[in-house]
Amino acid sequence: MKICVLGLGYIGLPTACLFANANHEVIGVEINQATIEKSNHNELPFEEKGLTELFENTYPNMKFETEVEDADIFIIAVPTNTAK
Repeated sequence: MKICVLGLGYIGLPTACLFANANHEVIGVEINQATIEKSNHNELPFEEKGLTELFENTYPNMKFETEVEDADIFIIAVPTNTAK
């Protein structure tokens, strides 16, 4: 199954890693080019307990892009305005 995760922040990146570790093909999409470059060079864009090990086990199931690709499932993990 091909999964596209839109947004690679504190929710999106760990979620993408979990799916990749479950042997799904994952495309992580992010508009921040620095995040994409770091991720494609096997560097985490931020630190979180347990994420390093999870991230290291995603190869070859995950790739990082700035453009959305066709997929079977799309997960949107972007900031939303909750102000009233």
